[in-house]
Amino acid sequence: MSDHYFIDGYNLLFYFAWNYEGENLKERRQELIDELDAWASYLHIQMTVVFDAAFQEDALRRAHKETLEIIFTGYGESADDVLVDLIAQASRREKIILVTCDRSLARRAKASPIEVEDVVTFLRQIKARLRKKKLKMSQKEAPLENPHEKKSWRIKKEEKGALPPLTDIDAWIKIFTASS
Repeated sequence: MSDHYFIDGYNLLFYFAWNYEGENLKERRQELIDELDAWASYLHIQMTVVFDAAFQEDALRRAHKETLEIIFTGYGESADDVLVDLIAQASRREKIILVTCDRSLARRAKASPIEVEDVVTFLRQIKARLRKKKLKMSQKEAPLENPHEKKSWRIKKEEKGALPPLTDIDAWIKIFTASS
């Protein structure tokens, strides 16, 4: 049974970068998309990320990067509604995992037989899978460089309140466990 992660995009993004707006938000969203795509490709897992675009005049938009499915909701739709619908339609041959810290969404989605992971748990799971995969790769003469690791979150040091890179999962876990 393969895993399929359905990710509440802005919930994940704002969990890390709650104070970004405007163009900076677009950049952060793109960096998150790139990172998720790299993880999905490298770990051979399915991921679908959904972002609210409820105030856009457009209809629902779907796109794919390399392996990541990206969905922007249409006018009047919420990411929560789209995620619940997608989960309800998902193949039962897959293990469905919803990534969100939104308790209301988690309750709605649990009407289907799925797992819900908060952001910290999701990052821990990804980190464990990355370690396991790298260990296997190193045992089989790992390539010198993983092409998907080129992309990472970069926050300029001079930015006020700079956050650690998303790929520094240990730093994020420390931040979130200290604040709870």
